[in-house]
Amino acid sequence: PSASFMKLAKNFKRGELSLIFQLRSGISPLRTYLHKIGKATTTTCRACRQAPETLNHIFFECPKYQLARRLLKRKLGRAALDPATLLSSKYALRHTLTFLRRTK
Repeated sequence: PSASFMKLAKNFKRGELSLIFQLRSGISPLRTYLHKIGKATTTTCRACRQAPETLNHIFFECPKYQLARRLLKRKLGRAALDPATLLSSKYALRHTLTFLRRTK
């Protein structure tokens, strides 16, 4: 990890950091990756069953996560529309983790 990520790491628990690092690297518990490595039979979103379960789908498209997404946007404003900010800004990461807990 970069020095900036290590500086950011001081503010989070190990499990939170693990999830953040997984999402940032693309090696995550999302079905698109799990299917790619043979650990899931489908790429379909577990929540809506309408589209591939990608980071973009979870954060911006899945109809099942509309309420959690609205709460995230209320906290972060325009920053909630930028995946890079959601996974790198110290302030945004707190709210991103809350979003991920809400959406399971």
